Amino acid sequence: MHPAAQRGPGVPAPAATRMKKVVYFIASHVCPEQIVRLVRACRTGHPESRVVIHHDYKVSNLEPSLVESIENVDLLKDHAPVDWGGFTQCIMIIRSMQWLVDNRDFDWVVYLSGQDYPIMPLRQVEQELTDSPYDGYLDAIPVEDRSWVIGKQRYLYQYYEWPKLKGMARLRKLIGRRGEAAVAKNKVPRLVVPQANAKTGANKVGVLPFRGPFRNGFRCYAGSSWWTLNRRSIEHVLKFAKENEDLAFHYRRVLFAPNESYFLTILRNNPELNLVTNDNRRLISWSHPETGHPDVLRAADFDQITASGRHFGRKIDQRVDSKLLDMLDEYIGARA
Repeated sequence: MHPAAQRGPGVPAPAATRMKKVVYFIASHVCPEQIVRLVRACRTGHPESRVVIHHDYKVSNLEPSLVESIENVDLLKDHAPVDWGGFTQCIMIIRSMQWLVDNRDFDWVVYLSGQDYPIMPLRQVEQELTDSPYDGYLDAIPVEDRSWVIGKQRYLYQYYEWPKLKGMARLRKLIGRRGEAAVAKNKVPRLVVPQANAKTGANKVGVLPFRGPFRNGFRCYAGSSWWTLNRRSIEHVLKFAKENEDLAFHYRRVLFAPNESYFLTILRNNPELNLVTNDNRRLISWSHPETGHPDVLRAADFDQITASGRHFGRKIDQRVDSKLLDMLDEYIGARA
């Protein structure tokens, strides 16, 4: 019997679920050729999906015509200056998301770097987001559950340059030794001296603020800077950031990579959001997390990559292994 006859006269057919509109937000800075390839790959999903790009032109030149000729692609003109590891990355995201809310209709945002790449057909990714009961996918844990160096030392303190005066270097070393002794006893010292390296600088001291933002049940979280959020979560982040400048003030002075904590902290402190907090749907390999650089995925990893069930993989660099991109294009149905 025909399905319409089974329903009986006057009974409407069930409405098809509307596919959610997904925006792939790409924050890029290097390898323009690979960025164009990523944009084309991101347009292999639903026709109403969209790509929005913020490119850092002080690092490399992305010719606008190469991406703007592709349907449903926006290259943001209001470029925010970005310094790796600084709060400017958070400012760039906030400005880009505000532009998106003001100018485009969307349901989900997938935040990507220029060296991410789909490792699942995007029609499948977008169907999963359409059916999802969640408000977002994150990888975020309390800072006390991370190691000292990439947890409490990095995010609970406000850092200042130590004055270069006679005798001050000796005092800084004394503060450092006392801080290390406290940490060894699982205590949180009032002052800390970080390890001297390219990210932290050799002349900083961290101060645990007496009235910092993390009090009265408001906790600090950290993890991966890459997320997938629905519009409700995006709008909450923008509203919270605007109304709580004290949190931004604190994160301007954290040691490194505020983007790996600032947004996660805002999101995880809202109990009304239904979030997946231990899976941001990315495949990322970290041999040395303290460096801030994930491992580069290669063609030899292809079977593991595609069997992961994740949406995107990073870090992928065609200058290191272009064969992996060819294999992924064939797998997801993208045109190089």
